[in-house]
Amino acid sequence: MKSARFGTKSLLFLTALVGGYLAWSLPFEPSFEFGQYNPSSYVDEDGRTIHCYQVELKNRSFSPVWILANQFDQPVTTFCQNYTEPSDGLDLNRLTQFHDRWIRLPASGTLMLEIGAPTLQANCIAGLLVSDWRGRLKEYWSPPSIPPKHPAFP
Repeated sequence: MKSARFGTKSLLFLTALVGGYLAWSLPFEPSFEFGQYNPSSYVDEDGRTIHCYQVELKNRSFSPVWILANQFDQPVTTFCQNYTEPSDGLDLNRLTQFHDRWIRLPASGTLMLEIGAPTLQANCIAGLLVSDWRGRLKEYWSPPSIPPKHPAFP
């Protein structure tokens, strides 16, 4: 009987090598679901009442993602009232100056976001800067929506 041309160890190594290459070369396409805007408010450390909207963010990706956040764990950049998406994307220098940590959001995990309440009803979008386990960065923008009127602003 003839011996195998490749040994079992060689085939396992080759399979692992090809699998690793395929996993590394997959594109990073995060997917999120934004919930409804729920009016809310809280009192900050200076005793001021801050009006905001709470929005649930759900990771629809098949793997965990990391979201860039500031010292208050708020990862959202918002644009309201006649917004225009920046043509050159998020300003990474400005973001990394004010945002200094990453929040891990597991696959199918949820995160509650607090978005500042505009005094007038307007179209709003939320922008996130996310990363995957390979360190690839991607911007993600919520679909435009009009939040309900906040009770703090009659």
